[in-house]
Amino acid sequence: MCRASPVDPLVVERFEEGVTIASALEGLGKDGGPGRPATRGPVERAVLRLPES
Repeated sequence: MCRASPVDPLVVERFEEGVTIASALEGLGKDGGPGRPATRGPVERAVLRLPES
């Protein structure tokens, strides 16, 4: 994380409740090609799918 990058309070709240995106991290990099970040798409989608409550 970068100091200049804000963290959505929802992400922090879910983490404190034990809800994480750990399952989205399995297999990262298997489909990534050279010059393409292997984490960006799957990780961003997992964060967007976090439950709101």
